[in-house]
Order: sequence, then structure tokens, then C-alpha cells
Amino acid sequence: AYYLNSAIGNACPACAGQVSVAPCLVDEACGWCHNSDNPLVGACAQGNILGAASNASACASPALAAEGNSTWSYLAIPAINECLLNLHDCAPHSSCVDTNTSYTCLCEPGYFPLSNTSTALPGSLANPCTPSCAHCANGTRV
Repeated sequence: AYYLNSAIGNACPACAGQVSVAPCLVDEACGWCHNSDNPLVGACAQGNILGAASNASACASPALAAEGNSTWSYLAIPAINECLLNLHDCAPHSSCVDTNTSYTCLCEPGYFPLSNTSTALPGSLANPCTPSCAHCANGTRV
């Protein structure tokens, strides 16, 4: 999306109108200035591969400064650690493991996913970890 800058007479990207990372990075005139620890906290700003434009105030916003260091992402959505940010649905007796593109849930020793045929993520709330034996206490044979 572009708007006409009447003072200069040319088209400029309307990056500030984007409020989330994916739509922001579709426009190659925009980049995502975000919190280093949580890429979901950020702002879309005009810029390029080198960084935000000199007149872009998004990276200097008080909201980002309050959250910690800011980082610039251009054309690629930054990695999000769903485990660290507690954005996962891993069930009890499983642990969250961050991957390059998402996360996975791993059942604790002595526990297995409830179903081997479920399409739900093993170890998630939809396919929770259960003890591996009929006579178990906390996953250990008694």
C-alpha cells in the first residue's frame, strides 16, 4: 500500500499502516523493527536490507525501548521461540522444544503420546502424554 507524499510529490510506502510482521514484510519497502526477545512486539517501518530509513521512528518507539533491544528484520519473518514465549500447547508430562519454524512437544521418559494415529502434535493438549504402562506411578512401573 502506498500513499502520495504531496510535499515531495512521489509515492512512499505506507509501512506504518501494517500492525503485524507478516503483512509488513510483504512490501519490500518495509521492514519489521522488533524486540530481540519477542519478535511479535514490533512496528513496521520504511527501510531496506541495511535498516530502517533515517526518518523512521518505529525503532526508537518507547514501547520497543521498554521491552529491551530492538532488531531489524527485512523480507524474512524473524524466528519466534514459542517455548520461551509460552505460545505452545504442550501437555503435562511433556516439554516444549523450539525448532527453526515452530516447536514440538516431547513426552517425558516413561510417557508416550495417547494416540499414534492422531493428527495432533504428539505431547500436545490434543494428544497428551500418558504413562507407558498400565501399572505406573508417574510413568514408572510399580
